[in-house]
Amino acid sequence: MLLNFSLSNYRSFADTLQFSMLRSTSHAAEQSGRTPWKNPEVSAVSAIYGPNASGKSNFLDALSTVSRLVRRGYRERDAYSSIQYLEPFLLDEESAQSPTDFLVEFIASDDVRYEYTFTLTKEEVLAEELVAYYTHQPTRLFWRFVDDEGKQDIRFGASLKGPKQQPWSITQDNALFLSVAGGLGKNEELRWPYLFLAYGLNKCSSNSRGGIFRAGIMAKRQPAEFAKLSKMIGLADFGIEGVELRQDEVNQDTEDASEGESLFWNGFRRRDRTNLVFLHRGPNGVVELPPSRESDGTLSALDLFSRAFSVLEDGDVLIVDELDMSLHPTLVREFVSLFAEPETNPLQAQLIFTTHDVSLITVSGESGRVVDRDQVWFCEKDAYGRSELIPATSYSPRKEENLGRNYLNGIYGALPHPMLQSELPSMLNAHKRSADE
Repeated sequence: MLLNFSLSNYRSFADTLQFSMLRSTSHAAEQSGRTPWKNPEVSAVSAIYGPNASGKSNFLDALSTVSRLVRRGYRERDAYSSIQYLEPFLLDEESAQSPTDFLVEFIASDDVRYEYTFTLTKEEVLAEELVAYYTHQPTRLFWRFVDDEGKQDIRFGASLKGPKQQPWSITQDNALFLSVAGGLGKNEELRWPYLFLAYGLNKCSSNSRGGIFRAGIMAKRQPAEFAKLSKMIGLADFGIEGVELRQDEVNQDTEDASEGESLFWNGFRRRDRTNLVFLHRGPNGVVELPPSRESDGTLSALDLFSRAFSVLEDGDVLIVDELDMSLHPTLVREFVSLFAEPETNPLQAQLIFTTHDVSLITVSGESGRVVDRDQVWFCEKDAYGRSELIPATSYSPRKEENLGRNYLNGIYGALPHPMLQSELPSMLNAHKRSADE
């Protein structure tokens, strides 16, 4: 469960960004004793609004980058490679040459709160620290630094048992120690923070092919869960009654499946091709159609729903860029509600998403909102290309305030300022005069 996330000098975020999933004090008081969630002070939903190119996607990418660095950092590069995914703010020379900082505060599956920080450049990790809160007092498990001679060193806390010197001996300067020690799986005390950071932060990219793959894997390995996913797709009103799996015998030497038809292969040599089919109700009964006959919106929704289903089942975090891109506003509202309500989200999985759909925050009063005041953030960029993420609560909105209307009226900023309507006619007239001459 994500609690707080901070960063500095990452892409358009030149200065320090502080993001929190913690609810406001007033909300916590109102909900005291009303929710079955284990951590009612932590939000299950966070919506980010702002104009195009304001930095919303960069913020979500930062969360995803932390996850990738922990999950894959050790495995995908040698000692001479630069650190992938890392890009500082490039619009001023000082920032471009400065390191990037990340801080993640979270509760892992062992119900322990952790705080993980690291600082790095393209070439090396300059600092790394993991702190656990077994009680109200912090316990440092390890801290890594560069000594006065420019060499990497590490210290281990007395409470960190199990193998640690051996993982450190194979940790390269450009890899996180947690990526190495957690990936080896030999140190039990690093297991839970590693698993949350490596696999608990799930970014959805609206990849239609990815959705077909994930749904097919679920159908093969978790048929009961796949049946629920199929029902969910049917309830979403895409004109589809469900999704089913089909297997066909094929000659492994003459495979020639069209794109979108062949789903996946178990191993490098497989004789049965596994396909998804979508069930449509026709005038003469149910008709099966392959993925290639479905719209991009339907396939993107399949990807979104398959990820959401897994996240809700495991109590993880789902990160979605432009949630409203492939879904009707009514369906967006239904989708967000899946995470916002304890009845459909008993494990308190979290949804962090960007959107332009103001209907989620337009209704006046708390009772009609899917997203509350303390779950809304605004992203904007200044004249020098620097992004800023601002909580709606910093504007002190009233309980009954119509956030969506006020946002569109520019009360909170974070709106585009297009000049097409004012400038385009003069440009066209100038072009016409030039052509006439």
